[in-house]
Amino acid sequence: MITFSKNLQIRLKLLLSYALIFIIATLSAWSGIYYRVKSTIETNIENELKNSTATIHNMVKTAASTSIKNHFLSYLPVYYKTGK
Repeated sequence: MITFSKNLQIRLKLLLSYALIFIIATLSAWSGIYYRVKSTIETNIENELKNSTATIHNMVKTAASTSIKNHFLSYLPVYYKTGK
């Protein structure tokens, strides 16, 4: 490797070193962006799932409550007719 770099011109050495620095900087920047976007998306998905779960829970709770009330109310006319 050392003998290989001794045979190269200074212009090519500079080009390779700057290219290597640029590639390393670009990869590190993209990896930082990737992890930030990934965590943001995960947080948004978790929040949407929590909201959806809460909405479904409230809908089921309301439906059950309404069904129970209607079931009990269906016995009222029978109660008043028979007097029991």
